[in-house]
Amino acid sequence: MEALVILVCLIPIIFFVGVIGFVIGRATARRGDPRRQFADLVRFWEQSHQIDRATAEHLLALLRSQPGDTAVAIPEVRPAPSPGVPALAPVPTAPQAVASQPGSAAPPVTPTQPPLAYEYGVVSPAAVTPLTPGTQAQPLHEGQAASSSLPATSSAAPVASERQPDDAQAVPPLLAALLSMGARRTLLIIGTFLVMISSLVLVIFNWNRFPAIVQVAFLSAFTGGLWGAGHWMQQKTTLTTAGRNLQSVAMLMVPVVVFSFTRPGLFNLEGSLALLVTSTLSFLVYTIGAWRSQRLFYSLAASTAACAVLISSFWWWSVPASWQPVWSFVLSGIALVTTRLLDDHHRSRLALGPRIIKIAVPPLALATSMGIFLVNPIPAEATTTIIVTLLSAAFAVALAWLDRQPLWLWATAILIPMAAMVGVVHADDALMWINLSFAGLTLIYPLLAVIAERRDPAYSRPFLALILFLAIVAAVSATDWIAIRRSYPILIAATLLIIGLLEVRRLTLLQPWRNEVGGSLLAVQLGLLAIWPGAFVETWELRALIVMVVGAVAFIVSAIPIRGFLSYAPPIWCYGGAFLVAVGAGWSSWFNADLRLPTLAVATALYGWRAIINREHVWAFMTVTTGLVLSGVILDRVGWLANTDHYLLASVLFAGGLSIGGSILNKYAVRYNYWAPSALIWAGVLGSIGSILFLSAFLSPTHAAVYAALIGSATIAVLSVIYRNWRFGYPIALLLAGAWAMAIASNLITWNGSWHTLSVLLLALAVGYGLITLVLRGWSPFDRPYAQSALGVALLAPLPAIFELNAFIFLPLPASLLPNLALTAAGSAVMIAIGAFIYRRWRLTSLTQIQLLIALGSTIHWLSAENSTVTGWSLLVTASIIMLSSAAVRRQFSDAPVNHITADSYVISSTVMLVALAFLFDGVIGQLSLPLLLVAITIGIVAWLEQSRLVAGLNLIALVGSLLTALSLTPLTLAWQAAWFVLLLVPLLLVGWLAPRLASTAIWQQPSLWIPLAAAGLVGLLALVDLRASVVALVNGGVLLVTATLRERNSLYAYLAGALFVAASLGQFLVWELRELQLYVVPVGVYLFGLAAGIRRFQRQIQVARLVDSAAVCLLLGATFIQAAGSVSNIGYIMLFGLESLLVATYGTLARLRAPFIGGVAGFVIGVLWMAANAARMLNQWLLLGALGVLMLLAYVILERQQDQLRRFGRDLVVRLQQWQ
Repeated sequence: MEALVILVCLIPIIFFVGVIGFVIGRATARRGDPRRQFADLVRFWEQSHQIDRATAEHLLALLRSQPGDTAVAIPEVRPAPSPGVPALAPVPTAPQAVASQPGSAAPPVTPTQPPLAYEYGVVSPAAVTPLTPGTQAQPLHEGQAASSSLPATSSAAPVASERQPDDAQAVPPLLAALLSMGARRTLLIIGTFLVMISSLVLVIFNWNRFPAIVQVAFLSAFTGGLWGAGHWMQQKTTLTTAGRNLQSVAMLMVPVVVFSFTRPGLFNLEGSLALLVTSTLSFLVYTIGAWRSQRLFYSLAASTAACAVLISSFWWWSVPASWQPVWSFVLSGIALVTTRLLDDHHRSRLALGPRIIKIAVPPLALATSMGIFLVNPIPAEATTTIIVTLLSAAFAVALAWLDRQPLWLWATAILIPMAAMVGVVHADDALMWINLSFAGLTLIYPLLAVIAERRDPAYSRPFLALILFLAIVAAVSATDWIAIRRSYPILIAATLLIIGLLEVRRLTLLQPWRNEVGGSLLAVQLGLLAIWPGAFVETWELRALIVMVVGAVAFIVSAIPIRGFLSYAPPIWCYGGAFLVAVGAGWSSWFNADLRLPTLAVATALYGWRAIINREHVWAFMTVTTGLVLSGVILDRVGWLANTDHYLLASVLFAGGLSIGGSILNKYAVRYNYWAPSALIWAGVLGSIGSILFLSAFLSPTHAAVYAALIGSATIAVLSVIYRNWRFGYPIALLLAGAWAMAIASNLITWNGSWHTLSVLLLALAVGYGLITLVLRGWSPFDRPYAQSALGVALLAPLPAIFELNAFIFLPLPASLLPNLALTAAGSAVMIAIGAFIYRRWRLTSLTQIQLLIALGSTIHWLSAENSTVTGWSLLVTASIIMLSSAAVRRQFSDAPVNHITADSYVISSTVMLVALAFLFDGVIGQLSLPLLLVAITIGIVAWLEQSRLVAGLNLIALVGSLLTALSLTPLTLAWQAAWFVLLLVPLLLVGWLAPRLASTAIWQQPSLWIPLAAAGLVGLLALVDLRASVVALVNGGVLLVTATLRERNSLYAYLAGALFVAASLGQFLVWELRELQLYVVPVGVYLFGLAAGIRRFQRQIQVARLVDSAAVCLLLGATFIQAAGSVSNIGYIMLFGLESLLVATYGTLARLRAPFIGGVAGFVIGVLWMAANAARMLNQWLLLGALGVLMLLAYVILERQQDQLRRFGRDLVVRLQQWQ
């Protein structure tokens, strides 16, 4: 059975390979004799008018006279094709530019391509370099020289041929990618890999299935055959690369062949010994091959075999796993010496393999050793890991010195701390070991950097870069005072050492930044000096005082000027000391309340002294900051900071005083203005804190918040006078609003808790803003913020009552709600009208309309005893009147203010109409049909007056809504209502047909088309819930599209109507309970093909037809492919997929259509491969892998040999497909 399966799978493959070989052989048969190639080239020259007919006949006669095989027929020179007879399927190439001499006749038209007979036979003429008088002709074939010369003819015009484009530009992308160098190499690599895996599977897992001598003979013969084939190919000029690669594949098989001799039945060696023997012999073979052939491949193979020898020797001699990384450095050292010797003997090409070993083995050894240690962190394992780490560091130093690559010293600089970290397991206190070792390395690394920079400054960079990391780890690991007492002196000594080396001009890389680095080290040193004495005392208060004393001493000493040595120290001591003073004062104040006043007073005095002598903003800021803290401490001592209200008032008062004082200093005391920024900054901070406390006061309202808001508004008023800026009125108005809100929340102003009463209070606030506006009217523009606030609050005043009205929409309304709402809206309208009159802002009358409509609606609802129907019809009629009046006024007057006001009226009336419809909706959607009809009539009149298509579209939308709501009054279900609604839209299309007859109704032409179609598409979706209703909806949609076709004379609607009718017929199939998917797919696919043919024949829209063809192909083949993929026993569907693909490809061939042809061919190939894959699953693994690998190697050889012919074949295929639609 297995042999039968193998035969069934191999026969198609052999047949396929044979057909390819036959086609390629026929295509390349003309290349057998160089005289035939030259004859074809002469004929092409004559047909392209590069030489005349007499010269061509003379050359062919000379060629026939040469001795050779008489069976080779030399073609006669055929006459050039006449203009009336087209050439046979030309292949386009770049045109050749013919240079004509001045005064000569124009040259004949040059054909842009050779004939088809030339394409598959010889090399492209564009690749042939024309002979010049000073150029020697090259031999036609190896061992055969050209024995004839071309006679010069005076009638031949000189021809200058342009550079021909690359053949890949005219080749299909898939074929071009297949012929590329990357694809060929991929085939070679994958084929080699599969052959190797097949051989290993045969030797390891299938050894007992065949006699040992047979398997060894088979592997040896196969390897020798590959070597011999490669050697033979190397003798051919065009197959040199392929032959070399086949020899490489054969050499890769050498370890497998050697290993097969160690298997049972032959030498029967133990596993580790067999691997050692195999790797050793392979290493010797590859080394000899590398030395003799000078090929890089053998060098890499020998290096790999050397690694295998090392690993197999470890297994044979049972070397412990922890010591294997140590012994691997022997191989690294040998590789280092070998690389050096090869470079010295000018064989650097072979040094890549040893170079890879010397670079890759130490990291791998280090990683292995680290992994072993991390799995089992015991002292015994730590010893070998430390040895491996130090050997890696030493090896990196050797690489850096021998290869002159300072980058290797980065590994040394990193590995030494790693060795110290591994040594933790030997210490009693791990953290103390890390702390002291890293501190010591911080002291050692500067000395190593000084030593390394003697060779080159770049060699010191790794050690300098790691110093910061070591110092950070040493500082962080000092987690107790004992560790600080031991390690901080070392760190202080390290900072002194680096500063000293910088000052004596060592550490060359850091010299350009000597001041920056030295300053940073001085800052670190100052911090260490402040912390280290604290390790000798017991209380935190004393440690804080030590920090403050150290900072104060540095702060005072920084005032002494220093020049030359350590000239950058005073600024560091100054700012560092100031920081330590601040930290010490805050620290001591935290731990001991009795020290707050003296420490803060000393800090304030020090900062103030520095601010006075230096007149700098930073010290003024520090003085103001500590002064504010000191003031807070004093207020707390006297009990004036007992609760949140005290904090609120204190922050507001201090913010007001600082802002006013800072502003006065900034404006009128220029000599002391360095205090102004600090005062203003803290005023802003305290003001922000006061704002936060004020907002939090809403949770527990008090009168103090009201007073704070008034104080803040008074402060801002004073600032507005100082700066003469009217924009300060905006925050004043905001604070007054906050005071009003806080007064309501704290019951300073009586409020019963209802929202409509809040509307009345908002109206009172607006009146207050208005009074302030009238008072400041004489000092314009200081009145502007209050006027805007008054208008804004007046506009928003009715909103609370409206919200409460919405909350009680289904409940009885409070008795005073509607009167208060009417009162608030009327008052707001009056205020807005007054503002519009005073400031001549006539567009504010639109806001007046809003307030008046609110007042009107609330009044009618109140008087009609909350009858929603009366209110809704009243608002609807009022909105209609406003809209029609606005349209009439807009038609009569056309100035800009009127246009703006009427546009606002349209928006307002439209909104009121929506509100009226909401009032009229009582749960039955059919009740809205009459109101929607009134809305449609109103909008239609406005559209006729405005002559606007947009408004006409809104008119039709309202009319469609009226029809839809009227249908809901019928006893039909929702699906059937949607189905018949589509049919009701047909009269709208017919009425729109008559619209262009009158100029005043032409605006309805376009809306009457797309609105019914869009409505049918949206509402028709509701019919999908019922299958029968959806069929009726599709039929009615088809009728609607047919009407659109008759109206617009556009065949696109006819195609869509046909699609809907087809969909209706398919839906009827579902009604009949036909469940086979192909019954739906095949009719749709045939319809799409017919639709594409109609579009192509009658409309001449090739791109659209191609798109429809592609959709038909995807639908037909995609549905069948999904069925085949989703079915368990899918053989039938796979065969159906292949049959449909073949039929589609046949249709594309007969109709000369690209999309069906390419899709059908691709589907047919997929089907065949699918069936082959099902059969291939029954084969043995090693046989399948080996066959695939051999086929890939064969494909690689064919592509390497015949790539020019395949490229021309693909170019010809593209040309033929481009002629199709």
